[in-house]
Amino acid sequence: PEYNSLIHELAGHDIALVKVDLSFLLSKRISILPLTNETWPLNDYTYKRYCKFIGIGSNEGYQATPSLHISHCFAEHGYKACSGCMEGDQFYRLVCLKRADNVGICGSDTGGPLICDGKAVGIAHKIFKVGECRDIHFNNNTKCYRKGTVSAFMYICPYLEWINQYVHKTPTRCGNYLLLRSSSSFIVLDIPAWLLLSIVRILTYS
Repeated sequence: PEYNSLIHELAGHDIALVKVDLSFLLSKRISILPLTNETWPLNDYTYKRYCKFIGIGSNEGYQATPSLHISHCFAEHGYKACSGCMEGDQFYRLVCLKRADNVGICGSDTGGPLICDGKAVGIAHKIFKVGECRDIHFNNNTKCYRKGTVSAFMYICPYLEWINQYVHKTPTRCGNYLLLRSSSSFIVLDIPAWLLLSIVRILTYS
């Protein structure tokens, strides 16, 4: 939705659906990964949620033979996440990994899922250097999995309604609450309160 491949924007709607003609034969090794339908936790796990991600990247740039791997990590979502590189709606559209050595995504990992509590929460999006807030261009000399880099994922929750237009068995939203963020606080509103707030804004600016 609204993705532009010519604009390398952080949190730039970098998410897609692929329609396949053949059905998959499900087994113990191949199964359906459900999408999250819960809000991000607002507690001690807001900036330290235990998750894992799946990718085929190498920790030293690109490699000729892809290697499927599962990595365990802590993820964060909110105005303090992603090393302060977010602004505006980017707060809502991104989940980042807590920085640590030997933790993170590399070039070939993009597109892989971030899984929390058994459900897909994010899609591997970009990796950038702390303080620079811009993409790392990968080559054979690129050093991944370093504490000086940030691994960013597209947060699935904001796109559930769009996904449901094409895959009708998926959830349409994450829980019954929407999370509004400012630079210094969290405000949790249920859906009716959010609608009322939207009406007030329209009347105020009309």
